[in-house]
Formats: sequence, C-alpha cells, structure tokens
Amino acid sequence: MRRNERRPLASWALLLGGVVLLAGGCGGPAGKGSSVGLFGKPKRIVENHGVKTDDGWTLALKRFRRNGAPELLGPVVLTHGFSYNGAFWDLDEAHSLARYLADRDFDVWVVSLRGAGASTKPGFSALKSIITTRWADLPATIPRATLDPRKANWTVDDYIDHDVPAIISYVIQATGRPKLFWVGHSMGGMILYAYMERVPDPRVAGLVAVASPMNIPQPPNDLLQGVLKQEGLLKISALAINTTLPAKLTSPLGGAVQTPMDKLFYNRQNMDHLTVTNLFLNVVEDIPQGVLDQFIHLIRTGEFERADGSYNYTKSLGKVTVPVLLVAGAVDNLAPPEVVRFSYDHVASSDKTYRMFGRVNGHKADYGHNDLILGKHSREEVFPLIAQWLTERARPRAPGRP
Repeated sequence: MRRNERRPLASWALLLGGVVLLAGGCGGPAGKGSSVGLFGKPKRIVENHGVKTDDGWTLALKRFRRNGAPELLGPVVLTHGFSYNGAFWDLDEAHSLARYLADRDFDVWVVSLRGAGASTKPGFSALKSIITTRWADLPATIPRATLDPRKANWTVDDYIDHDVPAIISYVIQATGRPKLFWVGHSMGGMILYAYMERVPDPRVAGLVAVASPMNIPQPPNDLLQGVLKQEGLLKISALAINTTLPAKLTSPLGGAVQTPMDKLFYNRQNMDHLTVTNLFLNVVEDIPQGVLDQFIHLIRTGEFERADGSYNYTKSLGKVTVPVLLVAGAVDNLAPPEVVRFSYDHVASSDKTYRMFGRVNGHKADYGHNDLILGKHSREEVFPLIAQWLTERARPRAPGRP
C-alpha cells in the first residue's frame, strides 16, 4: 500500500481491535453443565460461577473438572488478555487449555475479567453483548449484564486491585484448597505479576505467564510505532465503535485479508482459518479508554506503570518470588523472546523456567502471540509443557525428594 493511500474507517477499526488484544455477590454456581463422553457418560463437569468484587462488579468464572477424578491436583485459574474474554481458553475441543488441564485432573477456573464475557458490562456494551453473544452463552450473560453507565471506564489497575484478589479468594474458598496456580496470557500474566509485587499473596503457588510483556524495548518495533502514530484515531474509534462489532463483522474472513497489524497477534502459518474466525466471533470484547491509554503509555515509554504514574510495575519485578514459567513465541511481535526473557531475568523467583517456541528449538512452527495457545500445534507442543510444570509443583513431594 502506498503511504499516501487513505485507509477506510473499517480498517482502523480492525487496527484498534489489534491494539487492544495486547494482551486480559453471586456467591455460587450460576448454572451447571457437562461434556459428554462415550456411551453418554459425562467426561467433564462444567459449572458457571459468579464472584462480586469489592467495587461492585460481578465476574464470571467457568469451572472445568474431569468427572470421576479420584483427586484433583489443585485449582488453576486461566486469565485472558486485553479485549478478550474467557472463551480464549476454551475455543473448541482442539484449542482448549481448560479441557486439556481438566482431563489431567486439575480443577480449572476460566475467568472473564470485568467488562468481558458474562461478567458485568457497562451501559451500551451490555446491550451489545446480549445482541451479539453466541447463543450458548445467553443464559449466563443476560442476568449478569448490568446496565450501569457509571461503570463506563476503568484501567488495568482495577483488574490488579479488585478483580485478581476477588478471584483468588473465591476460588480458594470454593475449592477448600490453600493455594492455586495462575495461568495468564499476555495481560492475564501481567496483572498477576503486578499483583504479587504489591501483595505477596501466599495463596498463589505459581504463575505461568504466556507472552506477557512487562516492558517494551525502545524504540518500539515498526508495528508498534505505527500504533503510536495513529493514537488519536485509535481513541476516536474506541469511543465510536470499539472492537466487538468490527471483529464479528470480519470474522468470516478468518484472517484471509491480513494487514501489517495482524503480525502483532499471530503467525498466519500457525493458525487455521476457522480458528481465527472463531476467535473474532466469540472472544473479542470492547475495551475502555483508560485501559487503552495505559497500554499506549507502555508502548511509548517502554515501562508498565499505574495509570496515575504512582508505581512502576516494570521496575518492581524483583518483588516477584513465586515459581514462574515464562513462555515466549519466536515470532511474537508484541511480547518477543527478549521481552519475555527480560521478566525472567528480573523476577526474584528461585524456581523459574523460560521456554521459547520456534523452529530453532525443534518445534513444528514459529509461534506468534495468540498461537502459543490457539496455534495448529499448541496442543501437542505447548500444552504438555504447561501441564507438566503445573503437575510437578502440584503433587506432594515424597520425603527426601528434592
């Protein structure tokens, strides 16, 4: 495309959808279901739960357990990134870390943070969610879609200060277990890093951070510099149409028509057409101005800070001491290997592991940002690493065993 060629507004809507994908009271089950195996026997038990935050939001959690498991290894919380909802972890049978871990006897809790999935949505976003959500999710979505114009904006700090502690407390109480593991993709890992810096919570047994950027090398790569150049247009688009509607309208294309921005989010050679379609149709959510501003600041300065500038999460990584597994993709342009390695080098954890997925390490593909979880080979290459790491730390150790 020539530099002086004007792009239509729809293209900028898609660009906004890409940028925000950087990445993130009910007191009991809202509904129950199951996944049926051979001969009609339920293979997994699936429950919908809701938890109230201390600032009045209701968060949706979906629980996955293997039916008949003799003993669950322990609770694992799966947390999505920006502009996503919990369906990221359970897209379909072939692309579901939730089901994969449940089948290996983990007690899996899939989170939709505030404003996402079946969690509380503000104002017009709630109505739009009810209209556009997939039919299977309607029973869980409608009663939780609170039309509250006062909840029209929030920041990443709200996830850290309110959503994370509410989720941890609820899962601990519901399972009766003293500790849980947290698996976060992109922002989902970032908010746990940040939370553990400020609140060294002993209930967190470990963190798996998948493509979670706690810094941005300066100057940013060409794709991220393009984001900064279009900051004003992105913010106008966020106020006008946001990301959900454009994502659903373009979902039939399944990534067939790529823009340079697509390279930020996945390696086209490592994601199926139908997987991209499903992602756009069922996972993408609107994102508020405050969250977008905070990530624009990260790109511009290279450091992840609180919205008011009072605390620097990047510079405080040394306060993180829990066991961590850091996963990187060889061709990830949002959280490239050197960015993930930065976090590995700066956390103070004595138990820390770094893995990069790419052909150079003998893998079947070079992995991008989203395809670490949704790629063609994720189930056979990435999922086993995560499951093994969790299993080794969840099983009681025999006396004298290191």
